Amino acid sequence: MFTDRKQELPFDDSIKFFPNYSDIDKMLAYAILGGNPLYLRQFKPNLTLNENTLKYILTKGCNLYSEVGFLLKQKLKDPKPYNTILETIALGSTTLNDICTKTKMGKTKISLYLKTLIKLEIVEHEFPMPINTKTQTNSEKGLYHIKNNFFRFWFYFASPHMADLETGNSAKVLEHIVLPQLDSFTAPVFENVCREYLLELNRNNKLSFNIAKLGKWWGTLDGAQTKIDIVAKDAMSKTYILGKCTFQNTKMNINDLEILKTKAELIEKSANIQYILFSKSGFSENLVSETAKDDRLTLLSLTRMN
Repeated sequence: MFTDRKQELPFDDSIKFFPNYSDIDKMLAYAILGGNPLYLRQFKPNLTLNENTLKYILTKGCNLYSEVGFLLKQKLKDPKPYNTILETIALGSTTLNDICTKTKMGKTKISLYLKTLIKLEIVEHEFPMPINTKTQTNSEKGLYHIKNNFFRFWFYFASPHMADLETGNSAKVLEHIVLPQLDSFTAPVFENVCREYLLELNRNNKLSFNIAKLGKWWGTLDGAQTKIDIVAKDAMSKTYILGKCTFQNTKMNINDLEILKTKAELIEKSANIQYILFSKSGFSENLVSETAKDDRLTLLSLTRMN
């Protein structure tokens, strides 16, 4: 059932498979299935997201239940170490050292396995985007992520709980494991969709400048680890967009903007900096009021993005 990643649909086209879903459920469905049309067709539009997830992913015997195992057995001689690595990455160990520590495998072996997973386009090795001369990319800062949304869902929720799934306790796994963590699981997918949306605005000439580079940044600021969800800049590094994305049940507020602005000290002082905030649940009144005072600020809710 697996298709090449190049054949995957973007978010805007993927959610057309679920015309009756709310904007939030469309995002959740995309986070679970990704853009593979064959995966998307497994869900029935007349069923709720929870019903589809239970019936067509977590229930033994359905196509998607066996999909990941089938693909890895088809592509790999011995899938077992790859399963271990993918589950480790999905559950949050994303540096080479952390993966080695969690799996108790040697660095040389892990590196070879990761190269294979990258070649299969299941895993990616991602680096922070350089945003000034002091934040150049180096290999030690690279993080490993599962690119394929459905594979990430499987190794995040299903693989660690196979004993329950195999014995028919799928409803228990959905209620007690999947649903309480689904928003946090979806958050990085939402970030990716926000970056894609920004590129779409750029293609349609709806920004004040042309984006030459787009990514995210993570590293140390004032002695603490921090992250910028969206960094976009022009070819001359004279204009930037810094963005924050939240997939939470609370509205973003003025404090979110102030925290983002403190990270602007990483940018050269002569640069023009704009700010964009993306939110699942909207924005507080004081943050909305700020847009009238500051034309460098843009607020985009999930509803506006669909």
